[in-house]
Amino acid sequence: MAGILVIAGLAVVFGAMKGGWDTKEKTGKKTQVADWTCMFYFDQDNNLAEYNQMDTNLDFLMRVGSSKDVNLLCLLDSEEAGDTKMLYIRNGTCDQLNLSEADSNWTDEVNMGDPATLVSFGKWAMTEYPALRYNIMLSDHGGGWRGVCWDDTSNGDNLEVDEIRAALQELKDFRGGKSIEVLSTEACLVAMLEFAHGIRDVADYYIASETYGYGGENTTEGGLVVGNWQFDRVWGALVQDPKMGPEQLARTMVDCFNEYGPWRAPPFIPKKEASDTIAAFNLSRVGNLTNVTSKLSDFLVGRLLGPGMTASRDATSRSLFLSESFSGQLDWIGASSYTNFDLYDFCDKLETAPILNGVKAYTAEVKKAIPDVIFAEHHGTDATAGEHPNAHGISIYVPFRRSEYNEKYESIMFAKDTSWDEFIKALWFGP
Repeated sequence: MAGILVIAGLAVVFGAMKGGWDTKEKTGKKTQVADWTCMFYFDQDNNLAEYNQMDTNLDFLMRVGSSKDVNLLCLLDSEEAGDTKMLYIRNGTCDQLNLSEADSNWTDEVNMGDPATLVSFGKWAMTEYPALRYNIMLSDHGGGWRGVCWDDTSNGDNLEVDEIRAALQELKDFRGGKSIEVLSTEACLVAMLEFAHGIRDVADYYIASETYGYGGENTTEGGLVVGNWQFDRVWGALVQDPKMGPEQLARTMVDCFNEYGPWRAPPFIPKKEASDTIAAFNLSRVGNLTNVTSKLSDFLVGRLLGPGMTASRDATSRSLFLSESFSGQLDWIGASSYTNFDLYDFCDKLETAPILNGVKAYTAEVKKAIPDVIFAEHHGTDATAGEHPNAHGISIYVPFRRSEYNEKYESIMFAKDTSWDEFIKALWFGP
């Protein structure tokens, strides 16, 4: 397991992160088309500001800086009203740009949980800093199929998966029908089939974690802590080799991943956890995985609602509880709650239940399709340290018990396009 990297001081002056840049007037459209334009959507308009997470990310990016071939742009919003900044990242510093360049209605505070904000930032970046390929990095809290980027100043609004899809579709249309090449996320629990299914037609590659992420920190007490994402290594490699393709960039993101842990966050997460998983998705292959997963859920619904339903329910729930799981925090009665389960491992466990005869014909297809989607991944191997040795890069939602079922799940695209929500209801609610 990789150790925790703690550095006593910053190579770049941290004080500048609180707003020490020169404001630049709009200079007009950049004439040179770069190889890459990378857009960092840094939302710490919540409790992450306590740890200066996005400021720390920015510090590492300033150790690299933009080049003539790679543009590094950032929209950063912290916890105070009126503290949103739009930045062009250079080596050792940033140019602070006027927010009104991206949207004439923007003043000094934007809602990072509004998809229109992502669209305005993206269109501005594509217009002013055009490139052959684009990377968008969404950094903040993640909530699995519920989305990312919670903005406390805007009443806790967040980007839901369907909203992210709509925003990326608008950017795709703006590019003349070409998808964003790489969507990367620094967020908890979003390496899910539900998330990948929602964005499969609007991005080419997707990078995410099945479990809790751990972001970089810079505090008076602890100094600089390097989290999972090593921004200087990933985008430094891109600046050094700007001709790398999207798949290679996605692999680089996985290769540079830094495990973090074990850690605890009592009282909500009292047991050891490790931030040890990351995966790269080929989104063009997700459609087949969705189809075979839906066929598996059709089979399970038939067994859960048909003859021998009680034994089938016991076998299915036991398989679930034995599967690699994520999001192990306390629920309202003080028991551990797991809502995301590794899809491949769940299939493995289903195959061990004799009462579910015939299930292997369906689980085998799911297990065959997963490696077509997940072409690079990393996970830890020490379960005693909170790591996830049976992770395969992609999880799926199943509530730990009946009382935890969230009806809002039925409104997302994945639930509408598959019978997975029907499987969940058959498992916990019966006929």
